[in-house]
Amino acid sequence: MITALAAVLAMTAGLLTYLSLDQRSEAAASLPDGFLIEESPSGQEAQLTDFAYTPDGGYFTTSKTGHIAWVSAAGQVVPQADVDVESIQDLGLTGIAVAPDFATSRTVYTARTTSLGKLRLSAWQAQGTGTPAGLTGERVVMEADRRSDVHAITGVLAEADGTLWVTIGDSADFRFTDPAAFDVQNPDTPYGKIFHINPDGTGVAGNPAYDGADPASWRSRMYANGFRSPFRMSIDPGTGAPIMGDVGWMTWEEVNFVQPGNNYGWPCWEGDAPTAGYTDRDECAGSTAAGPLYTYRHAANSGASVTGGIVYTGLNYPKQYRGLYFFGDYSRTSIETLRLRDDAGQPVADPTAEGFGLNIGGPVRFGAAENGDIVFADIYDSTLKRIVYKPGNRPPVAKATSVVDPATRTVSFDATASSDLDGDPLTYTWDFGDGEKGQGAQTTHVYPDSPHDFTATVTVADDKGGSGTYALKVVPSNNAPKIEWTAPPEDTVFKVGDPVRIDATAGDGALRRHRLPRPSQRAGPRRPVRPAVRRPRRRHLPAADRDGDRRRRGHHAARLHSPAQARHDDGAVQHPRQRHHQRPGRAHHHGHLGGEDVPRGTRGGHRRRGHLQGVGAGRRPDVHDD
Repeated sequence: MITALAAVLAMTAGLLTYLSLDQRSEAAASLPDGFLIEESPSGQEAQLTDFAYTPDGGYFTTSKTGHIAWVSAAGQVVPQADVDVESIQDLGLTGIAVAPDFATSRTVYTARTTSLGKLRLSAWQAQGTGTPAGLTGERVVMEADRRSDVHAITGVLAEADGTLWVTIGDSADFRFTDPAAFDVQNPDTPYGKIFHINPDGTGVAGNPAYDGADPASWRSRMYANGFRSPFRMSIDPGTGAPIMGDVGWMTWEEVNFVQPGNNYGWPCWEGDAPTAGYTDRDECAGSTAAGPLYTYRHAANSGASVTGGIVYTGLNYPKQYRGLYFFGDYSRTSIETLRLRDDAGQPVADPTAEGFGLNIGGPVRFGAAENGDIVFADIYDSTLKRIVYKPGNRPPVAKATSVVDPATRTVSFDATASSDLDGDPLTYTWDFGDGEKGQGAQTTHVYPDSPHDFTATVTVADDKGGSGTYALKVVPSNNAPKIEWTAPPEDTVFKVGDPVRIDATAGDGALRRHRLPRPSQRAGPRRPVRPAVRRPRRRHLPAADRDGDRRRRGHHAARLHSPAQARHDDGAVQHPRQRHHQRPGRAHHHGHLGGEDVPRGTRGGHRRRGHLQGVGAGRRPDVHDD
């Protein structure tokens, strides 16, 4: 049986162009000397979004499409639940948290968008007394209406005192200047805010606008507002205040040190600048806002989508990394660091990010292992990745693929995607699983007539004694399914809102081809695989460019991925990834977003810089274009 897929992609940014059918680049990871990445299973087949540790060292994980799993410290995967979600654009099951008293209460929290159009925070009970046997007994803690296909409920964090932090985006359309975004400024709506609540959904009594007569009101729950798409927060161990990433629109990504009652300015402000398309509206007249702790600008022809991180509190990393804030950008597949305090423990007034890792995957959640090591969820390959420091030789990372010729039972193997962080020369040794061995980065092997399938393993070794292995299932009598795309011609340009049709067929060479069913059709009992069309994601400027032209609005590009899966009933799988890019050039959103410079402060507004010690120390003067 072949499972196949069809898609109509609604492109989600300004001017779009189809560029290629290539899979995402498999460039080798780059990390500082002595650091390496250790991978752990997530229990998710695709689109890992979040994870949360349990007291025994295991962890819950979530996928965008609603699957929840638990993985033991030894790597055993135990499925927990499949919850109802709407997973278009950036919606879906986006967050999970474990109650601090989980050992006795067995309480787990999830944040998701339901198919009924609700942004829902739920509490669940983990069954069993040891290994969680499943999540049941959903209790709705907090719920709001979904108004858009983006920027919904984006995460949940459980504090040690039992309270919860919840983030919700503006639920406004990004394709044009949407008046709904101004609800971010209304304390009586749920949009564009951080909430600090009790497990029963009422606001924490210390919240800035808490009303004891109405503790479950949005105003009572609100801790701070003025956010567009708050994505991942943590608690600063030095102050107890939230640090959070906020995904930008056209120009700036933000890291915010959040103070109670502060307004961070969206949609009138983005970064330290007024927001083109919004700033000229009456609602922004005279607007003021607290400033971000750190911003970085979107670079031309690339993407950016900030992922808030955590402060490193461990002792295993070298001294210069202790106390740094690790955060990421899953569009750029990068991790960077911010130094929040100097050697005397005083806040750094204007922190500057330093690059840490590149081509490390797509970080969408950061956490800490028991010893403080940084761990992140990689949405691209759905693994948990732990950054460890082991000075000396770093072992290679093995990867391999295979192609089958069923007529001759010949299998061609390729391990050239393997890599070594130290750049050492590599050797390749194959165990074909039938008693035979082989050598080389690429090799072929003819299998006997039985059994039906084999497990082949490649060992990749460097010249310093380090090695890594990779195993793959081989079915010599059957082709792996192959997906072929039919897409618009290269360099075809689309405007906002245009549907972009991509058809595909899947076959294994021995069977007739299967045209992908329309999205409304079901292909058998398997949950249908759907393309994940994600909002535009814009990248950092390279470090050397960040000081140049910092305040001028520039062009940007969007990248969208359409992962698909073809699976044969004998277990052979193919996961091609369709890529689309926005053409560099002006993004036209109802005429408001041209490429012109935006004068700073045209509506009389002032912006305050964020400070670690609390609310900004007075007004910051207007920052003009360089």
